[in-house]
Amino acid sequence: MAGDKETSTKTGSTAEIDPFSPDRMMEIEQVMSAFDRVENSKKPQVFMLHNRGPRYSKVQICGSMDEWGKRHDMQFDSFTNQWYITLHLKLGEEYLYKYIINE
Repeated sequence: MAGDKETSTKTGSTAEIDPFSPDRMMEIEQVMSAFDRVENSKKPQVFMLHNRGPRYSKVQICGSMDEWGKRHDMQFDSFTNQWYITLHLKLGEEYLYKYIINE
């Protein structure tokens, strides 16, 4: 018939792989462990700055987290009257930072 697809399977020529074999489980654990190490090496950190007086036109944050080489633009939340940004920083590190206002 037109539109029908023919499918076939081979049996006996290849051995089935048991997904729950100890070797397979060890391989899965190694992959997950590597993923977890990368995922857990950084953690989100929220920086907030309250807007005092008239609204600032622009606020950025700069710091030792990237060797003072980049300014990160912050977002303004008109409901809380605060500037904020979330940066993913390495765990166990101490950082210095500063806010750059209206520059």
